[in-house]
This record gives sequence, C-alpha cells and structure tokens, in this order.
Amino acid sequence: MLAAAPLIVARLKTLTELSGWAVRDALDMEDRTALPAASVQCIGAAVNASARAGMLEPRWQITLAVVKSATAAAQLDAAIEAVIGALLAWMPPADSNDRRWEPLKLFSVLPPEYPEAGVSAYIVTFTTAGLYRGQE
Repeated sequence: MLAAAPLIVARLKTLTELSGWAVRDALDMEDRTALPAASVQCIGAAVNASARAGMLEPRWQITLAVVKSATAAAQLDAAIEAVIGALLAWMPPADSNDRRWEPLKLFSVLPPEYPEAGVSAYIVTFTTAGLYRGQE
C-alpha cells in the first residue's frame, strides 16, 4: 500500500507547475522547511472486509504549502489544478504482490486543520482501493 508514495512523488515531480517546489514523500528524512512544497502521505485506509479478503481503500494526501503572500492563492490554485490533473483517474501500477489498484478518485480539497504561521496551504486527498486476500 505504501509503495505507491514514491510513484506519486515521481509523477508530481514531472509537473511544470511544481517546478522549483520541494516535492517529497512525508516518510522521507529531508528538510521540511523548504517552501513551496508538496508533501505526499498515506493517512490510513478504510477497510471493507469479508472472512477471507479485505478491500483496503487508502487515502493519499498531497499537502501543498507556500509562503503567505499576495500571490499565495494564485500559486496554490495552479498547484491544486496541476495535482488533480496529474492524479485524478491515474492508476498506480500493480505492486510486488501483483495487487491491482483502482484509479485514484478525488476525495477532498481542504485547508489544514492547524495552519502554520506564515504558511498558506491546502490538502488534496485522493482514494484508491486494492484487494488483500487472506487464507483460503
């Protein structure tokens, strides 16, 4: 499930709208103060399970953050549009267990619950789903 993070990061790094942005996996050890930034994180998964299988529906958040300024809204608008354009309906490739993932669906676009001083940010959240099999 978490193996999709570097794939999402790589996809976002190709966007011209994010050129000059620090695009990173939230689990990586790197400088978190660089702005503007796009940070990718799996925030958990809803589960729809039966006795022998479970459909996991991970939620992927892309936090877009810029320094507060007169151009912050325009920067965030362009980034939000680019991220949605790059990830909506994109299907992560099968993982090492040959698990197939459904295409990403847009779940929400919200400001952070606890904004940082001097930073303007929005969080774009997508969902997907993949089947995990148990014992037969």
